[in-house]
Amino acid sequence: MLLSGGIGAGKTVLAKAIGASLGIAETMTSPTFTIVQEYVGTAPVLHVDLYRISSDDEFDQLGLEESMRRSVTLIEWPEHAHRALPVDAHRITITIADDGSRTIDVPDALLQDQAR
Repeated sequence: MLLSGGIGAGKTVLAKAIGASLGIAETMTSPTFTIVQEYVGTAPVLHVDLYRISSDDEFDQLGLEESMRRSVTLIEWPEHAHRALPVDAHRITITIADDGSRTIDVPDALLQDQAR
């Protein structure tokens, strides 16, 4: 899942909520400086923050391809390596309104999966 939104939009808060729903008991923190954090719950979770990545090549050098295949992957700032990311990834966009409220745009495919 690609988590898009500006600074302070709530990408990490959303990642924490997804992690909690997958049984992650430990505190999930923003991986801005570590770039990648791995967690184990009912499924493995890979939390990635690409804020400090400046190209697709830098993303490729992280060597995450195999890990991404076997885990729920939550990627913040996907715009920093968009061509290197899986084509079938779902993008969730968080927008902050002038009054500070948030709008979360979730792909229909994700909503339909939850309805089943």
